[in-house]
This record gives sequence, C-alpha cells and structure tokens, in this order.
Amino acid sequence: MFDAEVPGRCGHTVLEARNGQECLDILQSETVDVCVLDIVMPVMDGIVAALQRIKEGHPGVRTIMISALSRESCVKQAWQLGADAFVVKPFQEQCLIERIG
Repeated sequence: MFDAEVPGRCGHTVLEARNGQECLDILQSETVDVCVLDIVMPVMDGIVAALQRIKEGHPGVRTIMISALSRESCVKQAWQLGADAFVVKPFQEQCLIERIG
C-alpha cells in the first residue's frame, strides 16, 4: 500500500484517491502536478484506465506508477502509455521522493 504521508513529509500537498476513478474525479476539480498510481487498484486499474485517461485529459500531469508487479510487460505497458516513472514495491521512501521531485 502507498503511504501518502511520504510526499506530505516533504512539503507536498497530498490528495488521496481510493481507486482510479476517484483519481480522475479529483483531477476534474483540482490542480495536480503529480499522480502516484498503483497498477492494481479497485474500480479502475492504474495502467489501462487511469494512466491512459490522465495522459489523454491532463497531459501536463506527471505520473509515477508503483507496483509489486515488476514483470517486463507491466513496466513496458506503463512506459508506452506515458508513465514518467515506475517504482517497484517495496521501495525506500527516498526513491519515491526523488521521483516526485
């Protein structure tokens, strides 16, 4: 599970979504610089739906994919759909912080 407090401890404002659809709903009403998405999420998974729809509707939003799934096919699909970074779980906090910027 993603610890939303990690970017918060670095001074970032964090908006949490429980699933991919909630993420897209937040993007309709809030200005967001970065989305951190897990590949496996309920309602709408991170790669196929959320990442693709974020890039289509909000091309300026950077996307960081996180997942315990490190299969080459998952990583390749994330890159093809425009992910800006891919972090394999478990990861060190600093690794995610560096990618968020």
